[in-house]
Amino acid sequence: MHRVRSSVAFIFFLSLLSNTAFAQVDSATFSIKASLHKGFIIPHSDSLKKPAEGAYPFMAELDFSWLNYSQNGWSSANCYRKSGLLLGYVDFGNPEVLGKGSYFMLYTEPQLTFSKLSFSFTGAAGLIFLTNVYDREENPSNLFYSNSVSGLIRAGFTGTYTVKDHLQFSLSANFNHISNGRTRIPNYGMNFPTAALSMTYLIQPNTLPSRTRIKSFDPLLHYSVDFFTVKRFVNAAYESFGKERMMGLSFKVSKHFNHCSSWAVGTEVSYDQSIPETGELFGYESSPWIASLIGGHELSLGRVSFSQLLGIYVYKDYDNSHAVFQRYVLDYAFSKRLRIGFSLKAHLEVAEMLDGRLGITF
Repeated sequence: MHRVRSSVAFIFFLSLLSNTAFAQVDSATFSIKASLHKGFIIPHSDSLKKPAEGAYPFMAELDFSWLNYSQNGWSSANCYRKSGLLLGYVDFGNPEVLGKGSYFMLYTEPQLTFSKLSFSFTGAAGLIFLTNVYDREENPSNLFYSNSVSGLIRAGFTGTYTVKDHLQFSLSANFNHISNGRTRIPNYGMNFPTAALSMTYLIQPNTLPSRTRIKSFDPLLHYSVDFFTVKRFVNAAYESFGKERMMGLSFKVSKHFNHCSSWAVGTEVSYDQSIPETGELFGYESSPWIASLIGGHELSLGRVSFSQLLGIYVYKDYDNSHAVFQRYVLDYAFSKRLRIGFSLKAHLEVAEMLDGRLGITF
C-alpha cells in the first residue's frame, strides 16, 4: 500500500510539473505562503462522537507555489492556475486519543482574478504521518484511523487580496479528509473542515496578461479502457490472514460539453479473490465477480483528469447491503492515449479500497 501511495504522489507531482512552465522563469511567478487553520471534526458515526468531543484541529502550514501565466498555462483550464507543495503540522485537539500529525500535499488551484482581488478553488492530495493511531489495547477509542501513514485530501475555496506588489492576504474555507483506503480497519476516516488566514510573499510579482477564453472543444465521443488492481487483506482487521489480488476492467464512453468537462457512462467488471476467501473464514460462499454500471463527470486540466462517478451494482455476491457506490479517479496522461493513476471506491462516507490503474483512450 505504501508503494501505491508513493506512486500517487509521484503521478500528482508529475501532473503539476507538466502543466507548469517550471523551467521558463520568464513565464512563471513563484511565491511562499504561511497559513494558520482552525476547525472542527465531523463525527459521522455515533462511535466517533466521544473522541471528537471538544477536539478542534489546529494546523500550521507552508505553501511553496508557482503560477504559469503563458498562453499554454491559460489554455489548459481556460484560466490561470497555481500549483505547489504544502508542508504542515496538525494538532487535532485531543492528543491522548487522536495524537498529532505532519503532512505534505501537492495541489492545483484554478483562479479568477479581478484587479487586486482573486478567488480560487484548491484540490490537494498527499500523505499524513500520524502519532497516535488505533490500537486494540492502548488506544481503542480512535476509530478514525489505524495506519500511521494515511492519505490526506483537501478541497478549498480562497479569497485573496493583493496589498502590495510582493504581499497578499487570504481567507479560505477548506474540507480535509484522512483515510487509508480501508487497507486496515477501523478506518471510519476523519472529516474536518477548517478556516484559514494566510499571508503570501510573491518572489516574482507580475501583472497577469488578459486572455480570451477558449470556447471550442472536441465534439467527438471518446472511448477508454482502464485496467485496475490492488492486493486486499482477506480480513482487514487481521493482517495475519494475508492478501489476495483484486483486478478489473472499466469501459467508458465520454463526451465534452465544454473545454474542460465531459459526461461519461460505462461499465466495470472486477474479480476479487479476497471476497470468497473472507466468506470461507465466516462460513459462507461468495463469488469473486462484481459487475456494475458507472456514470458521472470528468474534469480535465491539462494532462490531469479527475472523475467523479456513481456506480450501480448489476451483480455482486458478498456481504454488502449497498446498491450503489462512488468512485473517484485521478489520473495523469503520459501521452495522448496512455494514462496512469488511482481511484478510490466508497460506499457513502466509508472507503472500501484504493486501487492503481492504467488506462488507454481511443
